[in-house]
Amino acid sequence: MVAKHMIIAAIMFSVLGAYLHWPMMVVKTPSDIKNFPQAVGSWQGSPELAGIEELDELGAEGLVSMEYRLGEGTPIDFRLAYFEYQTQAKELAGDRVELFLLGDNPVEQGHVSVGGLHVRRIIQQRTNGYRVILSWYEVDGHSVGKFWKVVLQSMYGSLVHRQNNGAVVVIAMDYSEPMELPRAMEQLDDFMRAVVPSVKTVLPPTAKGWQW
Repeated sequence: MVAKHMIIAAIMFSVLGAYLHWPMMVVKTPSDIKNFPQAVGSWQGSPELAGIEELDELGAEGLVSMEYRLGEGTPIDFRLAYFEYQTQAKELAGDRVELFLLGDNPVEQGHVSVGGLHVRRIIQQRTNGYRVILSWYEVDGHSVGKFWKVVLQSMYGSLVHRQNNGAVVVIAMDYSEPMELPRAMEQLDDFMRAVVPSVKTVLPPTAKGWQW
């Protein structure tokens, strides 16, 4: 699956490269990203340095790694990686991001509606249970859940606006038994509804234009 995605991305960006005769505009990382809210709705967050180290491999310029808790409940990990521009070496939908999302032992993946967004869901099996991972992309002010859509959106931004900046957002939560997944999804739904407005606020204004 990863290889297929990489081939598609390589072809699309190669075609795109034929049209690019001047550099992309770099859309600098907004200062607000560095001060992502530690209080989101009823959740209280704290920065995670280990998460920043993981994200650093993606080639993104703006990184956020937080652990959010609601009382004594199971923590929710939040990651955001913002790309000021994309090249064939660092893409929102590239192999580095894909491997980061899949992890070592994915057992299920698909797309679901959570928190008012259509997102990708990956279930990983871990030593002491499972982890559910929800991810989507923010491109030109649009929330995009599917790989091929973010590639086309990035191509459109490159050709029309001379910029292809964007972000990948990842939310994850651990649970012990398969029967606990519905309850975990309920909590993630509530959390996403609380955190998405902050995500939209800290990212750069849209270049406008194309709506899916």
